[in-house]
Amino acid sequence: MFKTRFFFYFISFLEGASVMTAELLGAKMMAPYFGSSLYVWASVLGITLSGLALGYFTGGWVSKNKNHEKNLYIILLASAVFLILMPLTSKEVMLHTSSFPFLISILLSSVVFLFPPVFFMGMVSPLMVQCCANGNSDSENHSGEAAGTVFAISTLGGIISTFLSGFYLIPEFGLTRPAVGMGCLLGLIPFVKLITAKKFFSLIFPFAMILSFNSAFQLPYGSSDVRILYSDEGLLGQIIVADYPLYEGNRPVVGFQRILFVNRSTQTVVIYKQGKKEPFEYVNRIADKCIHAINKSPALVLGLGGGSVANVLVVKGYHVDAVELDERMADCAKNYFSLDEKVNVNIDDARHYVRFQTSSLKPQISVIVLDAFVGEVNPHHLFTKEFFSQVKALLSDTGTFFINGNGFWSGNAGKGMRSVCKTLLASGFDVELLPTHEPEEYRNLLFVCKKSKNENGALISKDVKPLDLSEDIILTDEKPLLEILNAEANRRWREGCMKYFLSGYYSGQDRLFFK
Repeated sequence: MFKTRFFFYFISFLEGASVMTAELLGAKMMAPYFGSSLYVWASVLGITLSGLALGYFTGGWVSKNKNHEKNLYIILLASAVFLILMPLTSKEVMLHTSSFPFLISILLSSVVFLFPPVFFMGMVSPLMVQCCANGNSDSENHSGEAAGTVFAISTLGGIISTFLSGFYLIPEFGLTRPAVGMGCLLGLIPFVKLITAKKFFSLIFPFAMILSFNSAFQLPYGSSDVRILYSDEGLLGQIIVADYPLYEGNRPVVGFQRILFVNRSTQTVVIYKQGKKEPFEYVNRIADKCIHAINKSPALVLGLGGGSVANVLVVKGYHVDAVELDERMADCAKNYFSLDEKVNVNIDDARHYVRFQTSSLKPQISVIVLDAFVGEVNPHHLFTKEFFSQVKALLSDTGTFFINGNGFWSGNAGKGMRSVCKTLLASGFDVELLPTHEPEEYRNLLFVCKKSKNENGALISKDVKPLDLSEDIILTDEKPLLEILNAEANRRWREGCMKYFLSGYYSGQDRLFFK
């Protein structure tokens, strides 16, 4: 009897691990299409909990029937098959819902590819409790004990899976292989049990494995017009480097643009034309605001991307340290965007790096640039009063602190950037607003900050209409609301990316590229 219960507890452990794997992977799989904003996480969490709740209820109803073990194996196999197929179904459904309104696309996509596996996984626990209780001669008195043990072991599996997936599996192997691997572990036992009982419908399990393994090893799409140089899934999500043709109006011209995508949102663009390289406009604006360094003055870039900012600072004569969370990004900057060998790259979280530096260095850095995005989302812990105070402690008295943000300033979409501005002023910086020349939806907005002589800084605005900031928020570690305040801006930016790359010049190829 003990061996039987241990067997079911082991299956319960795998089921708990699979639930968390599906949830984490679901959010990461949506990121290349819809970003990693609050909308995406709210949808993933809501659909996961809805699937589990309905699964628990349905599993309790099924547990009243006979043949508990057979039903358990069938449901486990269904869970495994849907988990294994998640990488395929997610791409297909998101590609075909991308033309729908943004929030509808997110919800519909998560319902189609995430709900089925978590629904069947939810059905497992009630059946598992029933199987464990049936193994005891006094099943009524031990049902509570069986339920507590099953849910505890299932939760333990979820905890281990969360740490293992977040810290190792996803950064190391991407998304497809962990999904297929976890699905294989979950489905192997029920497949063996069912196939030995001559239940040949279970052959769908190896078929799903073969289908997904083939997709995992497919080469990235490329063509004579859009050429993919690099594609990988990992810590920050999906990273792609691709070369795109140049257009003037509808007419192609000689040259190309090399684009670094994170979750299909443009992070770095370098235009190659007539033997010259031209980065994003905001990069040149930073360079124009920096005087030529004397005696290799130190500069710090928080968020390396393709390395355009770091490179122009090297040209200006600065000794540049760059901080980048994802090692793959540093490799892309070196291999595809000609990152200068003089740039010293540190693989670390920017907040952690700055905190360590403030404890060991006097104020000495001449230029600090915060250019941190994950797709279209700014990491909120880098935009608080506490962090700005740490940056201020590192900055020399005559130094400049630059922040690159999205271009929205007015209306509801501008709440995030206005709050960043108000937080900088409250942190003792004089702030100049410096937008690039595109329309608000496509531009960058630079904050050019100097240490103020007063406790509260002054706002300088020549190219952006100054607004009353009294109703905007000072961002703090206790109140990290940037993602919420930026929700509309992030949504509009993501919609613009999807429209451009799925319905523009490149739509025919990018529809395949997005798969």
